[in-house]
Amino acid sequence: MVPLVPVTKATQEIDSVGLLSLKCMFNLLEDSDSSDYFHIYSRGLTNSGNICYMNSILQVLIYCEPFNKLFRILEQKSTGSLNESKTPLIDAIISIFRDFSTSGTKSLSPEGFYMKLSGHRKFQHLKWGQQEDAEEFLGYLLDGLHEELVHSIREVNNEQISLLLETVADNETKLQIKNAIKIIKKLNNSSNGGNDNDNSNDDDDNEGWNEIGGGHKKVSSKRTVEIEPSPIKTIFGGQFRSVLQIPNKKDQSITLDPFQCIQLDIKADQINNIEDAFKQLNEPEQIPFKLNDNKEVLAKKQTFIDSLPDVLVIHLKRFSFENVNNGNIEKLRKKIEYTHKLSIPLELFSNWRKSVNRDYKLTGVVYHHGIIAEGGHYTCDVLRPMTVSDSSRWIRIDDTSINNIDEDDVLSNDDDTKNAYLLFYQKL
Repeated sequence: MVPLVPVTKATQEIDSVGLLSLKCMFNLLEDSDSSDYFHIYSRGLTNSGNICYMNSILQVLIYCEPFNKLFRILEQKSTGSLNESKTPLIDAIISIFRDFSTSGTKSLSPEGFYMKLSGHRKFQHLKWGQQEDAEEFLGYLLDGLHEELVHSIREVNNEQISLLLETVADNETKLQIKNAIKIIKKLNNSSNGGNDNDNSNDDDDNEGWNEIGGGHKKVSSKRTVEIEPSPIKTIFGGQFRSVLQIPNKKDQSITLDPFQCIQLDIKADQINNIEDAFKQLNEPEQIPFKLNDNKEVLAKKQTFIDSLPDVLVIHLKRFSFENVNNGNIEKLRKKIEYTHKLSIPLELFSNWRKSVNRDYKLTGVVYHHGIIAEGGHYTCDVLRPMTVSDSSRWIRIDDTSINNIDEDDVLSNDDDTKNAYLLFYQKL
């Protein structure tokens, strides 16, 4: 592998971060090759302040190929300075990638990265020396990066958009770009950053716009919770379809909800593997529903997967808050089996979505060590991608300690205090 070579305006076409984000989202970049990835050297991260949660997440993201490629492209081909910009989180991630692209084996210090984060409004709760939850940290980080990219897209002017559309031959892609920009500009006026697409319909007391069946009759009303699109959502974002069937009503009420991480409940005794947990996610549930005449009925709600991301993050819900009033958050230490290849069960998909690619390969695991939720320790296993000079291989990272492991070691865990907490799967 060769060390990172600085890229200048003389050697690359330069765009704004916003324009590059649009090109990444719709695969409009030309001459994509191996130079569009940071070449990563295996390096540990020091931990002098209970930041193992951050170290583990950073290591998994650094080896995540779509994430790596996005930030390599932003680093290579975007305008702006890393000294002062409107994208401090993006700059911090690029800085980490640059550190890992420098040859050597000495562990790196993430304290500079941590200090940049702690000065950001999303991370003001961070306290040096205080353990945090790895899944929550991942969510804050991805949300922050998403917001910076959306803000950058919002700054793309109409002339730039028109020039971009002129380079697109496919009409469907043109329409998708226009819709993405429309959503971003529309939600810019929303205080919560999200919006229910809800065009009320007087018929049958339903809300939303209608889905039409084969006989051209209304079969359901649908509400979409909209969020701004960005390259982060392209990589990690999927969508649930929640179907609500109300007694004595012919129509179904459908809500489309975005997700960035699938939360799987593993508490039930019958859940022993990932497939069991996915199937429980799809189990119908009875929920109280109040009609317009204030009469309460039991409606049936069922959750399906409507779309899947390129990188699927699975959160195994190991922390139970049922006994929180007693001062304890219970940790579920049961073994949950998972595999290197994952095929999401077909029954989880809506009827018209069953043809989607649902096959994934495991690329990272974040573990929580300890018998209680408070405190503990985080480590990770990551799949190092194949390079020109080396085949793909698994490595185990515990802050500054890095060891090669067999792929079977990723699936076996005999220590019930070390438990898989986050699983990262990349679409095949």
